[in-house]
Amino acid sequence: MKWLTWRHWVFQEGPPDLDTILKNLFSRKPGKSNRGNSGAALPQGPSLKQFGMFLLGAVLLWAVGGFFVVQPAEQAVVLRFGKYHRTEGPGLHWRAPVLERKYQLNVEQVMTTNLDQVMLTESENMISLAFVVQYRIGDLEAYLFNVENPIHSLKQVLDSAVRQVVGHSQLDELLTTGRDVVTQAVRKEIERLLLKYKTGLLVTDVAMQTAKAPEAVKDAFDDVIKAREDKARLMNEARSYANSRLPVARGHANRLLQEANADKEQTIFIAKGDIAGFERVLPEYKKSPEVTGDRMYFDTMQSVLQDSRVVVVEQGKGSNNVIYLPMQEMMKNAPKLDSTDETWVEPAKPQPIAQPQQKTSRYKRKRDYTRYMGAQS
Repeated sequence: MKWLTWRHWVFQEGPPDLDTILKNLFSRKPGKSNRGNSGAALPQGPSLKQFGMFLLGAVLLWAVGGFFVVQPAEQAVVLRFGKYHRTEGPGLHWRAPVLERKYQLNVEQVMTTNLDQVMLTESENMISLAFVVQYRIGDLEAYLFNVENPIHSLKQVLDSAVRQVVGHSQLDELLTTGRDVVTQAVRKEIERLLLKYKTGLLVTDVAMQTAKAPEAVKDAFDDVIKAREDKARLMNEARSYANSRLPVARGHANRLLQEANADKEQTIFIAKGDIAGFERVLPEYKKSPEVTGDRMYFDTMQSVLQDSRVVVVEQGKGSNNVIYLPMQEMMKNAPKLDSTDETWVEPAKPQPIAQPQQKTSRYKRKRDYTRYMGAQS
């Protein structure tokens, strides 16, 4: 049988049959001549050296074909004989071709799934909700082998978690102030279920896009929501006004208290000073009551009448009092005619003072002074 060289494989009929090669390789025994019965030379088969080189080349090709590169955002799972063997991170790695198989995926890519359903709240009210969940692969081995379809499982988990949380929430919480609390509760429930089912997915964000009433009752719900928003706005305005006014009022109250305490202390000190002064005068008063009493009376009258414009001069016993009016001082304080106003306001006339006939004692003088002060007022 004719031995085919590699040139014949490439340029003519392609590689020979494997059975033919093996038969030609092992059919001849060592020491036998390569000539036939007729004496003609038979075609030479491959030597052991050539076969070794061929085998070495095949091994090199097999080894080189096992190298692979994992990108920075990727991971590769290697299976040996169909069973999980290891997980490779970014970099250059090698696997045994034919014996090992790899699955290489991007584990940093963020994917999105959403949910838009009408659900029942705890108070049996209908509400339309829309949620968006962002996720990525957290465990590549679990993602590939634990669940048949992790993405579909995630959608079912999202629907279950939202219904669980909404079913234990009030309508007001979902429409107004409780949206963040509900969103966090939905995320915790999703993470718990994904960990329980070992899907290998990692949730990065959960957001509630819309929360509204069904179209049939949308107008009524909009009115309710507007009323709640107005209530919240008015409460915020009231708090802002109170916060701006209360510090001023507290400061004013503190100032009044401090002034009152100061007046109290001042009055107490003045009273104590007066008591001390009376205690010093008391021995003199006991020695000569008439003289000391007159002196105290005159000092009191001087302190009372020092700013008065009416001067009362006593001429003597049995005579009437003479009233002296300082006209120059009174004219200085009289109102003047305004250049733009032709009306003249006449100054008030002094009230007549009752003239007592006699003053025979200190007590009558005090009575006359009291009447005089009453006439002035």
